[in-house]
Amino acid sequence: MAYLKKVSGPDIRFIKGGGNETLQAVADSEILIGLSIFNHHLLIQKKKGGHGAWVKMEPLLSFPNPIGLLKDAPHPMRESC
Repeated sequence: MAYLKKVSGPDIRFIKGGGNETLQAVADSEILIGLSIFNHHLLIQKKKGGHGAWVKMEPLLSFPNPIGLLKDAPHPMRESC
């Protein structure tokens, strides 16, 4: 928490688009730290020759992504066959 308070201020930017765009901004050195980058996206970039490191932070920043499942919905693969 102390680290987040230290880096907070007028230089914080919101990257429109999401995690991939944030990762690209870090890779292009437009920003130094990206807080909403998925770990697997970083691994994909590294396989392509990119650089970067994933660091676990406390407290963990989380964004819920709820989904809904319908009871008795038809199976999509069975319907298309």
